Amino acid sequence: MKKNDKKRKIDKIINEIDKQKLDNTLDLITKLTELSKKWINLISLVQQLFEEEVFTVNYFITTMRYPKDLNKSKLIFPYLQNKVNEYITQTFYRYKSTYQELQIFNINLKIDCKKLHQQNQTLIRKTQFFEIQNMHFRNKNANYISKIWLLVRCSR
Repeated sequence: MKKNDKKRKIDKIINEIDKQKLDNTLDLITKLTELSKKWINLISLVQQLFEEEVFTVNYFITTMRYPKDLNKSKLIFPYLQNKVNEYITQTFYRYKSTYQELQIFNINLKIDCKKLHQQNQTLIRKTQFFEIQNMHFRNKNANYISKIWLLVRCSR
């Protein structure tokens, strides 16, 4: 396409655009040199979208902004965006497990459960041993006190 043809096409489009869109387009063209690569990438991504997707992306960007208060029209925290993304990937794109994988997972859980049960039994035995030791020391202490009282009585 020749340069003059391109200019005519641009003129035709410009004549059909209303004043506000024309001002926005002018601003975009003048600032294009100032925009960073990220801006240019974002714009090119939007341009690559299908027409139906543009409305969805517009709605998404609109809903990802604060509706009121001091932060009105600022983007919502990236942390919340990451949480939403994480939720979506875990919910909708969940890994589909096969029967064999579930069996292996079940066996591993049983092994872990058995280990925990053994650890629990070991801790119960240790606790019982310490209780017996404690009772032994209490009895021994009581015997010493009894002997002391006996010696005190005998010495009078």
